[in-house]
Amino acid sequence: RDLHLSIRRQRQMCIRDRVIRTGSSSLEIEIKAFAESKDHGQRLACTANITFVAVIRDDEGKLVKFNHNLNCE
Repeated sequence: RDLHLSIRRQRQMCIRDRVIRTGSSSLEIEIKAFAESKDHGQRLACTANITFVAVIRDDEGKLVKFNHNLNCE
């Protein structure tokens, strides 16, 4: 008899992401992780919204947003 049979359940994760918004110096994405099991089917396990911002250091060493849409001529 397997004493761990009730504890050992195979689970599968499915991760979906999508771009929510883009800006001149940022990108926001949404991530959703779904857990799937034989007993409970697929259900939302967690979500996260992440914003990435491009930054550079100015002449004084401070971090400032970097605008990707500027023409660098």
